Amino acid sequence: MELSGHVPSELGQIATLEILELDQNHLTGTIPSEFGEFQSLKSLRMYGNDLVGSIPTQLAEIQSLVVLDLSFNDFTGTIPSEFGNFTSLKVLYLGVNNLVGSIPTELGHAVNITFIYLNENNLRGTIPTELGNFKKLSTIELDDNMLSGTIPSELGSSMDLRRLRLMNNDLTGTVPSEIFNERDDMDIRIDGNNVTALKSDGCIQGWVDIGCVNNTDDDDDNNDDVEDDDDSTLDDDDDSTLDDDDDSTAEDDDDSTLNDDDDSTAEDDDDPTAEDDDDPTAEDDDALVDDDDSTLDDDDALDDDDGN
Repeated sequence: MELSGHVPSELGQIATLEILELDQNHLTGTIPSEFGEFQSLKSLRMYGNDLVGSIPTQLAEIQSLVVLDLSFNDFTGTIPSEFGNFTSLKVLYLGVNNLVGSIPTELGHAVNITFIYLNENNLRGTIPTELGNFKKLSTIELDDNMLSGTIPSELGSSMDLRRLRLMNNDLTGTVPSEIFNERDDMDIRIDGNNVTALKSDGCIQGWVDIGCVNNTDDDDDNNDDVEDDDDSTLDDDDDSTLDDDDDSTAEDDDDSTLNDDDDSTAEDDDDPTAEDDDDPTAEDDDALVDDDDSTLDDDDALDDDDGN
């Protein structure tokens, strides 16, 4: 059954609620500001609805929150600077909305963020150096915005960084050497910018999907997206948190994982059109894969929080 209508503000009065998952429905309207009254909420997932308006700043008052997924909606306005007040947040997914403005520097104060997805919005300005405060950062996706300037070397501060998606912005310069230091399994996408990746021994190839001279050329976009979370995917299949998800979510996760593991490895390397950035079908598939990844990230984050 799919839910429709507005989200009732009375939900915020359930003081003991820890997980609220309203994803993939037909919910409309705005997120009630009363949601800031949650006292024990750890996971709020509302992706894949028709929600509009600004993201309430009151959500930052939920200090127990570990996972916040508001992706695939029609939110407008800016990313609340108050989100820098989160103390427990590990997964922030605001991708595929209509957010504007710049990435707030205050966001860097939420130092426990491990996975951050701000892709496919209308964000402008530079990438804040303060994002280097995320010392356990594993994944950052800022692709398909209008970001400018250079890639800050501070992003290399986290030795856990394995996935960096910056394609289709207005970035310039080179990829800082700090991002490559002691990392042989990085999944980096910076195509669709005016950025090159150079080290002292020459052009980086392999895991880096760019052109060494001009990465805006379509010919350079022939590498397959590497899913670097395969091990966590296998672990998450046995996770009790996944058992709590509804049937449709579990089926989506299983199908996308199987399709991703079987198809991208076996077919995409042989088919240079598999990752054509101009192919809307391919972009939709990437969006679905990224969304499934975030579900797994959510489960990992909640498991880590329960373990603490």
